[in-house]
Amino acid sequence: MFERLNRHRIPLLIPADHFPAAVPYGFDQIHEICAAYPDIPVILLQLKFSTQAQLIALMRLHPNLYFTISWFGLFRQVESMAKIFSAERLLYGSGLPVGDPATGIGMVSYGKFTAREKDLIAGGNLNRLLKGVR
Repeated sequence: MFERLNRHRIPLLIPADHFPAAVPYGFDQIHEICAAYPDIPVILLQLKFSTQAQLIALMRLHPNLYFTISWFGLFRQVESMAKIFSAERLLYGSGLPVGDPATGIGMVSYGKFTAREKDLIAGGNLNRLLKGVR
């Protein structure tokens, strides 16, 4: 399955809200997938803000790793991540039906971003990844 996703550059969306911050459970598997299949855009959904250290380490290793910002609202974390990796690696995520879409909308709308960065995070990045499917 991963070979086919890789060949066609089909994004792989992985729910990550259960990944713990204290242990690498889940992150080791993400590392293995990203390393073995560099053409798959791997998108981690709803990561907890407490996993930022593990996420940064993996994103430095794998340019095909992306994440949704829905639970990254503390202390301008979204802006910090965009400065480190560029806004092109962040995707808006609402967390619906459980989460409130207003949090992500507020982070993008009122964050310290350029208009282009806001457009990328709000939908441009996902659109680009989907257009990359062959």
